[in-house]
Amino acid sequence: MIKSIEELRTEVRELREMVNMLVEMMIHMETMDDSGPDMENNMMGYDSLLKSGRYCM
Repeated sequence: MIKSIEELRTEVRELREMVNMLVEMMIHMETMDDSGPDMENNMMGYDSLLKSGRYCM
């Protein structure tokens, strides 16, 4: 199946956001000082990616 350029750009953007989220999570895990409500607030920006389940393992 061939995807349009716009579909590929959208997918790349979503994957980039997911990678950013994972890197943030790793940083927060290393510096446990930032855990708690602050981390939860930081993750809210990724709700659409998490709720879609598109990139779940």
